[in-house]
Amino acid sequence: MLAHHQFANVPASVFEPTELGALTELIDEDVFLRKDLSTPAVTLNDDTEVVSFTFDELRDFLLSDYMLNVVLKQSEHAFEETVEQLTKPSSSVAEGVSQYLFFACRHTSQDAAHKVIQKQDGMIAFSFPAYLTWNRTISPMLISRS
Repeated sequence: MLAHHQFANVPASVFEPTELGALTELIDEDVFLRKDLSTPAVTLNDDTEVVSFTFDELRDFLLSDYMLNVVLKQSEHAFEETVEQLTKPSSSVAEGVSQYLFFACRHTSQDAAHKVIQKQDGMIAFSFPAYLTWNRTISPMLISRS
């Protein structure tokens, strides 16, 4: 999913046979994952099953968690490249991943991630326009009047 930047409608055929048992159980519960038929199907025999997260927010949280706890620990450079790709406004996961990374980086244990996040032009503006309005407009007005 992360390697191919495909965050929805992942073909079921890409999963290993050893993963299919657990995947089937999760899909059957229809809480975390769901299975659909890809569209458009040319004929009835060409239907391909695809897997997606039921909730985009859960997907974005898990992607962010994976990035912080796996990718960052393996390589800061790989983490930085991944953040750049996933937080572009054109990315389907940009809003959610940006928010979860922003919140996670506020913890002192995420100093390396915080440095990467600070480099991202527009990441906070994209995710938190109200935050920027407060910090750039309202907050200075209150401070200057105190």
